Amino acid sequence: MAAAAGGTIELIEPDKTGWLTPPEDAKALAKIITTCRNQPDKATAIAQQAHSYAAKRFSLTTTNLQIEHLLEPLL
Repeated sequence: MAAAAGGTIELIEPDKTGWLTPPEDAKALAKIITTCRNQPDKATAIAQQAHSYAAKRFSLTTTNLQIEHLLEPLL
């Protein structure tokens, strides 16, 4: 769960890798928390998808390749 502001918008795909709520919207946040409590299988599946996505996107190998690609023109 994260507020739908800043960098989180780029990192979270709603209902696939997490949930986004409007900033400072306690009712929306409570609704998501209730969903997680009432649908633990769905919450677990989304958490697993988020973990997989983060592991791929932010792996050391991927980061090193991105840096190498950016520095290549300078060499």
